[in-house]
Amino acid sequence: MSSENVTGAGNQQGRFNCEACGKEIKNRDKSKQKRNKHHFCSKECYRAWWPKNVMTGKKHHLWLGGPKPIACKQCGTEFLAAPQGKRPRKFCSQSCAATHRMTGSGNPLWKGGVTEENDKARKTPEYKEWRTAVYERDRWTCQLCEYKGDDIIAHHIKKFSEYKELRYDVDNGITLCRSCHIAIENPQRLHAKHSTE
Repeated sequence: MSSENVTGAGNQQGRFNCEACGKEIKNRDKSKQKRNKHHFCSKECYRAWWPKNVMTGKKHHLWLGGPKPIACKQCGTEFLAAPQGKRPRKFCSQSCAATHRMTGSGNPLWKGGVTEENDKARKTPEYKEWRTAVYERDRWTCQLCEYKGDDIIAHHIKKFSEYKELRYDVDNGITLCRSCHIAIENPQRLHAKHSTE
């Protein structure tokens, strides 16, 4: 292969040397002469030349430095990841990414740890005593539909999370069956439940 045709430049007659094997290419199509920087005698030569000269490693136009060790933001596991421009990988797996985004401050419904505080309050002996007192006062019967059975809930009339001083006040409680409780807490959910039956 001659040095004058290394980049695929042709001579006056439109002849080019193949970039891969050096074979002379005669009567090259004029449109290809103008638009192509590199010229090949066959697809095989093109496929042989391309990975060695353009598509691999540092020679690739999008090369960002190759895989680097990164610590997962969720579990701390170290993994290899290639740099990805503006949005580099932060997690070792999709499950770690989902867990990170949907727990704690990563969740769009995050309210500053209120749920943890409310859950702890519901597990206290005072809460269990309050619930039992509400059931006994209402004779273990739903106060709206008069259902009597195991599927009942002691409902706070004024919200448990908002009125801390009334959490254990028996007068702030009412016994409801699950269907009536849904109707009070989330009427849309009750409508959806009955429309599917």
